[in-house]
Amino acid sequence: MADVELRVVDDAGVPLLPGVVGEVQIRTFRTMSGYWGANAGATAGTVDGEGWVHSGDLGQLDEDGYLFPRGAGRGPDHPWGGEHLP
Repeated sequence: MADVELRVVDDAGVPLLPGVVGEVQIRTFRTMSGYWGANAGATAGTVDGEGWVHSGDLGQLDEDGYLFPRGAGRGPDHPWGGEHLP
């Protein structure tokens, strides 16, 4: 989709080169503005000031921009934290 941006970043938020595993982040005009009924801290931990959604999931991009999931990075409190992707 032309209006969706996807990147993989390190712990400091720096975009990584293809083939390197990091956190998957997504940005689009459709991105949520915050959690319904949640405090600002919960939203700030997920959506940053530039509109990037920090998924907490691990992945890597290939040279063509295809995403390969590599696991859940937020631990057991992440909704998918108990699953291990192949």
